Amino acid sequence: MAERVLIIGGGVSGLATAYFLSRYAIPATILEKCNRTGGLIKTDFIDGCRLEAGPDSFIATKPAVSELAEELPGLKGQIIGSNDAARRIFVVRNGKLVPMPTGMVMMVPGEWEPLAQSELVSADAKRRIAEETNIKPRERQEDISVGQLVEEHFGEEVLAYLTEPLLCGVYGGEAERRKRAAAFYGI
Repeated sequence: MAERVLIIGGGVSGLATAYFLSRYAIPATILEKCNRTGGLIKTDFIDGCRLEAGPDSFIATKPAVSELAEELPGLKGQIIGSNDAARRIFVVRNGKLVPMPTGMVMMVPGEWEPLAQSELVSADAKRRIAEETNIKPRERQEDISVGQLVEEHFGEEVLAYLTEPLLCGVYGGEAERRKRAAAFYGI
C-alpha cells in the first residue's frame, strides 16, 4: 500500500497536487486552515452580483492549466478566452479609476505611446522606465521577489500601479511574495 501524503493548504496548488496523486492511486489528505478550499480563488454574491476573487486569468502559452481544466469534471469546456480588443483594466489612483495603459505585457510596456500619455504613473516614473532600457542587467546569485526587482529598478510607484495590479490578475498574489524566477520563467 502506498504511503499517505499530507498536503498543507487547500488552495489551487494543494488541490491540483491531490488530484494528480489520485491519478496514481496515492492517498492524500489536505490540511486547510480555512473553512473552505480554493485559496485565493473564490466567488462571492453580494446584493445579487457575482464577484470573482483571486486571479482572473492564466498564461495560455503555458498549457498545464487548460489541460488540467479539460480533465476535471465540471470544468471541461468552461474556460472562457479573453477578448483582448474589449478588455479594459482600471486601477484606483487618488480615489479615481485610471485606465491601465494599453500594450502592457505583464509590467513591461509593449508600446511606449500609451504609457507616455497615461495618468497612472508620474513623469518621474515614466523617465525611470525609459532610462532602464539603457542599463545592463545585473547578475544575481540568488532569486529575489518580483516586488524587490521592480522597486529596485523602477520604484514604488511602478510597483503599486503597474506591477501589482497586473501580477495579481494572473497569479493572485503579492509581488513581494512572488519570486522572480517563478513569475518570469514559470518555475
